[in-house]
Amino acid sequence: MKIKLNEDVGVIVKPYGYTLDATQQYVIDLKEELEFQAAIARSFQVFGRPPAMKDWYDWLEKNGFSSDLPDPTNQFVEPFYGAEPLWKTDLSQGIVVKAVGEDDYFVVMECSRENEGYKYTRVILTPGGCMDGDVSMEELQKGLRANKKEIKKQMNPYASCPCRSGEKYKFCCGS
Repeated sequence: MKIKLNEDVGVIVKPYGYTLDATQQYVIDLKEELEFQAAIARSFQVFGRPPAMKDWYDWLEKNGFSSDLPDPTNQFVEPFYGAEPLWKTDLSQGIVVKAVGEDDYFVVMECSRENEGYKYTRVILTPGGCMDGDVSMEELQKGLRANKKEIKKQMNPYASCPCRSGEKYKFCCGS
């Protein structure tokens, strides 16, 4: 089922709980998601991360992955795709999705209403996809640098900022 992650961000779509169903096999279009995900990442830098990020870090550590440079593997998350959440707490749930034309899986965190400033926000936590298990740290860092350049290149500096501040991206999250 193809979805757009944040088309209803901030809107109360369900007073409690989550709108994404981890038993669905969701597919996203990374190109469509890129601009909004970049704005979310920038807001994390400016305003701080939501409390829900603790759930992600706890899940990584519990499963033996690095929380400094998250590296969950496709092999590890594949059984969760369309089956069950990676985690589910009062603050967030983590689900596995696929992207159009990609072989990798992606981890998406859906924030609950308990995350001030990030209510109902859905964040792609593995924007480069999950690892294949045989990637070196050097290759991973090179890929992250390339991904950051691609995000910046895709953004229109004079478009309205996706954080909905009313400012132009260049003068808000893109500065």
